[in-house]
Amino acid sequence: MHALEAGGLDNWEWYGEALEGWHAENDLDESVEALFDDIQGTLQEGTYEPSERGAGFAFDDSVQEAAVQLIHNWIADNLEIIKTANK
Repeated sequence: MHALEAGGLDNWEWYGEALEGWHAENDLDESVEALFDDIQGTLQEGTYEPSERGAGFAFDDSVQEAAVQLIHNWIADNLEIIKTANK
């Protein structure tokens, strides 16, 4: 209801247009969650224990570069959704 009112809906004629921004935000949220999962998985692939047990974990620099590339690709793929969601 709030999305409809925010979109200026005062009759059913513009129903689809009123929900356009809401759908874009929803798509963006889902895409960001998927991106986070991809980055987390990529970083975990290169995780190793640098010294003795319990000292913590690190990841290889090449894995970090792969994660950064995922972000660049995501931005390029979702630029239109981002613009629509921010209207």
